[in-house]
Amino acid sequence: MERRELGGPSVWKGQTAIVTDLNTLYGPEEFSWRGRRPYVEYSEVLEQVFQPQSFLDLGCANGFTVEYFAQKGIRAVGIEGASAAFDVMPDSIQGWVLQFDLRNILELGEAFDLVNCTEVAEHLEPEFE
Repeated sequence: MERRELGGPSVWKGQTAIVTDLNTLYGPEEFSWRGRRPYVEYSEVLEQVFQPQSFLDLGCANGFTVEYFAQKGIRAVGIEGASAAFDVMPDSIQGWVLQFDLRNILELGEAFDLVNCTEVAEHLEPEFE
């Protein structure tokens, strides 16, 4: 499957930001240890509580939450900045995930019922929080 990369200049409060290459920060070891089960259990709770018709996961890592919702027939999109995640992400998931650095302004052109963003903020420099 082909990965699409979204992007453009990184702008924050009218300033051009210096963007660190995520590929030098995160290697496959950051993503290869992650098992599917905890993400499925987490997704089950999200589905029961929120009952979304659409789902966006910002910083989706291996994309397991995106896969869960997509397999339920729910419009699901994942955003992941590190190309290393795609190296270990199952091919069946990659079609639902876009590669994008969240330090840039993201414009998807659509709204989502549920947006998930876990274990992401601590990886962003303070000026991008």
